[in-house]
Amino acid sequence: MVSGYAQRGRVLAARDAGVTEFVVKPISAKTLFSRIRAVIESPRPFVRTKTFFGPDRRRSKIDYDGPERRGEEAKTVAPPPPDQVITQDQINVLFNPDTEDEQDESTKAG
Repeated sequence: MVSGYAQRGRVLAARDAGVTEFVVKPISAKTLFSRIRAVIESPRPFVRTKTFFGPDRRRSKIDYDGPERRGEEAKTVAPPPPDQVITQDQINVLFNPDTEDEQDESTKAG
């Protein structure tokens, strides 16, 4: 998805709706090519449960050694406001938290 909007809430909504890649304008040809290539070469598996059918939001399976975020502890941490504008690098982390995405010249300059 290519968008002119970088509010965290919009990015999360797009991800939750099944968007595989999210790029904020302006973008370079290199960035667009890398995202299209990722969609073709690394398609997301689909998940089917009683309450959900759609693409798996996780890009990889990793052993997690940090604090539990799905129990009572998660309720004590307030999420950032959904209208907070975030950078392309922060968007990349939301979509692919276990790897650093290579910045192109347009995001370095901005």
